[in-house]
Amino acid sequence: MSYRVIIADDERKILQLIRVLGHWEEYRIEIVDECRDGRSTLESIRRNRPDFVISDIKMPDLDGIELIEESRREGLECLFILVSGYRHFEYARSAIALNVVDYLLKPIEEERLNKTLEKVCRQIDQMREDREEKAELKQIRLRQQTRLLEFWKELLGRGLDRGDLPGCGGRKH
Repeated sequence: MSYRVIIADDERKILQLIRVLGHWEEYRIEIVDECRDGRSTLESIRRNRPDFVISDIKMPDLDGIELIEESRREGLECLFILVSGYRHFEYARSAIALNVVDYLLKPIEEERLNKTLEKVCRQIDQMREDREEKAELKQIRLRQQTRLLEFWKELLGRGLDRGDLPGCGGRKH
């Protein structure tokens, strides 16, 4: 399977660093866009439908937290990895509350970034499997309902009398 990512940071050097440090080919990840502010990142998410977004927490227009909240409000399904130069607990707590995959601190370390990429790919795989299973179960339920409906139509279409019902033994009351 392959994966699609958008990288968002207002610092060009950080965008370049993430691009250089990530083992994109190894994990079959395609970088579909790079953005420099929250508003353009949100527009790119709408347009490109990535599997996940790596976003700086502090950006112009929308910060990383607001970006996640707005994406979720709009029903845009993608995972998030937040990057920050801040070690403030409040940012980390907000990220945890929004169920981000990871919270990476700057300066970004190659090993940590790639462990996070591996983790997000596993999560996406699990989400895809879950969606497939739900779709299969929905189809099974639909077939069962159709068969049950056909059964009742056939049964009721015969013009039942009480003798046709189980437990009535053909006796008329």
